[in-house]
Amino acid sequence: MRPAGAPRCLFLIVDNLRVQHAKIVREQAEPLSGKIELFYLPPYAPESSPDESLNHDSKTSLRLKPASQNDDLMQNMGRFAGADSTRKRKATGLVGWR
Repeated sequence: MRPAGAPRCLFLIVDNLRVQHAKIVREQAEPLSGKIELFYLPPYAPESSPDESLNHDSKTSLRLKPASQNDDLMQNMGRFAGADSTRKRKATGLVGWR
């Protein structure tokens, strides 16, 4: 919690898009130091992102069993999602369901 009377600070979390590291961004943010703080996300790291693993698994599954129609695609994805308990735990944990 912020102590009573302490100034408020805005924490801005940004990705590593090149323009967000531009000189003009730093120049604009510098006078606001203490009022705004920029936090840059780490570079792309799929091993630390649980959804990347799930995306990889689902894409691999669809490549192995291609769908010719939208209904087939939905059935294949339904089978993929229910195929094993590890995948279900990964998917439900990703979206915060219990």
